[in-house]
Amino acid sequence: MDKELALLINKVKAYAKNADTAMIEKAYHFAKEMHKDQKRKSGEPYFMHPYNVALIITDLRLDSASICAALLHDVVEDCDTTKEEITEMFSAEISHIVEGVTKISKLKFKSREEAEADNLRKMLFAMIKDLRVILVKLADRLHNMSTLEHMKPEKQIIKSRETLEIYAPLAHRLGIGIIKSKLEDLCLKYLEPEVYQDLSNVLHKQQKQRDTYINEIITSIGNILDENKVQIEKIYGRTKHFYSIFRKMKTQNKSLDEIYDLIGIRIITDQVKDCYGALGFIHKLWPPIPGRFKDYIAMPKSNMYQSLHTTIMHPMGFPVEFQIRTLAMHQISEVGIAAHFAYKEGKVDDFKQKTSWLRQLLDWHKDIENATEFLESVKIDLFQDEVFIFTPQGDVKSLTRGATPIDFAFAIHTEVGSHCSGAKVNGKLVPLTYELHNGDIVEIITSKNQTPSREWLNIAKTSRAKNKIRSYVRKLMKDNNIDKGMEVWETYIKKLLDKYPSIKEDYSIDYLLNLDKIKHLKKVLKEHKVETLEELYVSFALKSVNIKMVVNALFPKITEHIDTQAEILGRFKEIKTKTDTAITLGDIDSALINFAKCCNPIPYDPIVGFVTMGKGITIHRKSCPNVENLMKKPERIIEINWNQNTNQTVLFTAMLRIETIDKPKLLSEITQLISQMDINIASCNAYMNKQKKGIIDMGVQIKNIEELRYLTDNVNMINGVLKVYRIS
Repeated sequence: MDKELALLINKVKAYAKNADTAMIEKAYHFAKEMHKDQKRKSGEPYFMHPYNVALIITDLRLDSASICAALLHDVVEDCDTTKEEITEMFSAEISHIVEGVTKISKLKFKSREEAEADNLRKMLFAMIKDLRVILVKLADRLHNMSTLEHMKPEKQIIKSRETLEIYAPLAHRLGIGIIKSKLEDLCLKYLEPEVYQDLSNVLHKQQKQRDTYINEIITSIGNILDENKVQIEKIYGRTKHFYSIFRKMKTQNKSLDEIYDLIGIRIITDQVKDCYGALGFIHKLWPPIPGRFKDYIAMPKSNMYQSLHTTIMHPMGFPVEFQIRTLAMHQISEVGIAAHFAYKEGKVDDFKQKTSWLRQLLDWHKDIENATEFLESVKIDLFQDEVFIFTPQGDVKSLTRGATPIDFAFAIHTEVGSHCSGAKVNGKLVPLTYELHNGDIVEIITSKNQTPSREWLNIAKTSRAKNKIRSYVRKLMKDNNIDKGMEVWETYIKKLLDKYPSIKEDYSIDYLLNLDKIKHLKKVLKEHKVETLEELYVSFALKSVNIKMVVNALFPKITEHIDTQAEILGRFKEIKTKTDTAITLGDIDSALINFAKCCNPIPYDPIVGFVTMGKGITIHRKSCPNVENLMKKPERIIEINWNQNTNQTVLFTAMLRIETIDKPKLLSEITQLISQMDINIASCNAYMNKQKKGIIDMGVQIKNIEELRYLTDNVNMINGVLKVYRIS
């Protein structure tokens, strides 16, 4: 037995005396033979990669099947080995894990904003079938990240981003702290190399001083716990991980010199009662910092993490965080869900219960078809930090930090969320925008007349609530567009009959208006790439289908009644000046009227006229910032109104600002929608702001305020658009 195999077998036997070491040894030799002619970019034998992955799996204390799968995880993809051969030589169980890891390895995640949601779905479903698949994949990714220095710089960045956005959050959600922290630190090394080096240098210089403080704290707390017979397994200190320090610098906008709470102390006890006993003596020795105590023993996190957290102020003026937990809790904090495979050779009794969050996550997102939306929605769940909120009956709901009463209402039931009209927190009425905190008791007030609104999307924080609200708003928009589309169709047909009365010789008005009675309707729908009559009406409302072409396809004889020359001439619109019919001014000459460029008023905006010397009358929106100064000269103010009776064809320019996420082709999607609505774009300027949001300043030519509102409503529903509003 060579030394590498001996090390692996000894590590396994240290925690699982009944492990199938013969099978592990067989997998070891088979993988070594399959990879014998292969080298890694570092120049070392390729087999050292699956071997190191297997060692990481033993750190998680997993079963024999997982260790064998780790050794064999690349033989199907990189060697001439089949799934059937793995099954025959080893077992169907091992073959299944290897196949799952191989499939995940083939998935390509492009970036945080532009990942392929289908790939993420596949990975999550693979996890549900057998969580050991993702555990082996996480070990595989950890070893690859630890040898990333042999890759090209651009590859290092791609792999690091993918790891930070997908795999580290998964490790966190599964409670595997030892892998999550290592992955994050390795990602920081390549994504922020200067920051990483600065952290390394500073922490190295301060190491001796920190060790002195840690030893003093351990001695002080150890003595008092020993004197009071609190049963302690172990006390040790640690410096916080690089990435957690970096994240604190970023969120608090501080330099490294301003971050003081770099020290953490862990106390491992024998029993739960000793955790609370230790907590009391810590607070007796040092003053606790208010608001920093968390009891995850009474209310475990969804990834099974349990511990008491408290932060005290050291006499030297810096904070120190204590984590207190039992030995069993500590093992779970290190390896998370993997602890439920330890010693049991894969036979777990409460596995379904422990992965219920994953099944629930996929259930919440199963109806989302848009890729970017799915990814953003799932990541809310993967990256969430939790707060625990109580119902008046004492039930506990775990929500994303920052959650509001709307999120809580949807967590109870979709019907409760949909009809949420208010909330009481700890007996007091609060707005729906109120941020919930740990331990809050929340009572939801409902009303049958209340329904979700688009504004709720800006309030909700959990993916469940956002998805339910978005679904309702879309359905409402669809229903409204169906009604609007039916009106568009009826108006078009009636105008056609008024212009060409002879059409009635072939078609009755009832037949023309009731499309569901037409036998060849399905064929016409297919030609126009819509599936149902309702979708056709929506297309009419959005102007995404040429209504004339639909008429000709449904009623071919109509073309015989239309004078082609008259139709061509009718396409030309009469061009008028803005002031011919747009506003009511009594006897004032319209030539003396100007529209203010500072606010660009459009029909049915509340407006006011201002007499400008030598220039006539300038029309401003009443909300224009300049109106306040103009009002200081009331003698030059003129009340003015829009002409409500005119059918003018004049177009007015309105300036819009569209805030978006950073998403490729989003500008194209927005302009395409506006074009389909037959609205002209007069100007467009797109850029990224400091917060990495996309900003599109766009001038659109519209008839009136109603058309502008309809436009903004539709643009707002485009996935990736955060906000649409009018600017001066």
